[in-house]
Amino acid sequence: MVARKKTTKRPGKKTGRPKGRRSRIHDRGLVEAVVSAVEKGHSFKVAALKHGLGEATLHEWRSRGSQALEAARTKLGADATEEELLGACVARERPYAVFAERITRARAVAEAKLLDYLHTIAELSESGDAYLVREGRQAAQWLLERTRRAEYGPGQRIELEGSGGVKFYLPEPEGDDA
Repeated sequence: MVARKKTTKRPGKKTGRPKGRRSRIHDRGLVEAVVSAVEKGHSFKVAALKHGLGEATLHEWRSRGSQALEAARTKLGADATEEELLGACVARERPYAVFAERITRARAVAEAKLLDYLHTIAELSESGDAYLVREGRQAAQWLLERTRRAEYGPGQRIELEGSGGVKFYLPEPEGDDA
């Protein structure tokens, strides 16, 4: 019979393997690619699948980050800056908080790009090719209606006016009011 060597646990030293695997949120390249895709107008589902993640993973990361930011906001007060909030987050939650902030900003950038595009189309509608103007406007409207339903979906009416007084309504009214 072979005698086993007795191991002693050293104080402060963990034994055994770490539990689970490290989250991919620590991969800065991956996070940057996902944020860039969302900034271009991709949905969470498309951004996740494009980079080998599950849609639920992105929602979980954003939710976890939002909770960490809310806890920091409660601790510091509502007038705290973004840097102060991120600094006040628990260290293990900080990558999620950064992700939540960056995703929120990326969605705003994507929305702003579409609105800028619609304003440009409104200004070009007098002199531009009518077909291209109409198709471009419809494509941008469609994307806004589906990705920002609360702001631009059915029942919302936003007026865009070009330099020549041409008005677009986004989205166009539905049904009868009678």
